[in-house]
Amino acid sequence: MRKIFKGRDAASSFGSGSSVPLLPVPPVTGLDPLVIDIVENDFDEAYLFGQIDGSFGGDGDALVERLVQAVSAAKQANFETPVSLNYFMQRFTQATSCRRKLAVAATARFISLDEDFRYSVADADAKRDARNWSAGEAAYYQALRRYPLCAGYYIQYGHCLKEQNKWEDAELTYRTAWSLGETSDDLFEHIAFVSRQRNANLNRSTLEAIRRYWADPSRSGGLLDAPPVRQDVETLFRAFLARSYYAFHEICAVMNNAPTNATALELIVRQPEFASVNRDLMAVIAESKGNAA
Repeated sequence: MRKIFKGRDAASSFGSGSSVPLLPVPPVTGLDPLVIDIVENDFDEAYLFGQIDGSFGGDGDALVERLVQAVSAAKQANFETPVSLNYFMQRFTQATSCRRKLAVAATARFISLDEDFRYSVADADAKRDARNWSAGEAAYYQALRRYPLCAGYYIQYGHCLKEQNKWEDAELTYRTAWSLGETSDDLFEHIAFVSRQRNANLNRSTLEAIRRYWADPSRSGGLLDAPPVRQDVETLFRAFLARSYYAFHEICAVMNNAPTNATALELIVRQPEFASVNRDLMAVIAESKGNAA
């Protein structure tokens, strides 16, 4: 019997971080071998993108469609337990997150097949409808840990935050939905509203630039070119400013002025503390400039 998940994947940091048991898989008959290959290659980015660029002719949507069909067929045939298949879908969206448009598209397709996620958001929706805003906030937060690129439910999460007057947190959540492609006029007004509540100056040009990004099929969705979500900015703060803590208003300021992750990185590098935190890097840069002269 082959095992669909290797030992070190059984307690991934992705999603809830809960332990996933090793689950035996019958011989590959009935399960698309591509699913097995992806798992046995440990969701390796080079392997996944090699498959897209090679076997699928650069069409990431075609790969996602193949996986959707494979998971759907396996579930209908009760070929594999839902836990491991759901875990497979969650891990795939994590592994492809550096191609943001692909990962967002995969998330949108996978969530309809993940009964655990559907149960979680149904519970969150019920709490929202009952106007139990704090419970709805917690429920949406837990659901989004499964699929952190699920744009639509960030809006509902943001509503729960807004109704509790958590203006900065709501703005970050709404902006994350916007950066993931939910660029409706209604969401624009929600972002503008919470921004006014905290007396901030809304940079409308950033939102319009992100809207153009999602409307332009030539933008490949590479991570630096992608609009920043909250988690992206937090990662940049940790990596380049050695911060374990960052205030909401600092992240809001970056997202308000950065239509891409590349721009967000530029803004963070300009922070006064960057030079003191990265002395070795600054020395290397100074030395390289001296050698070039």
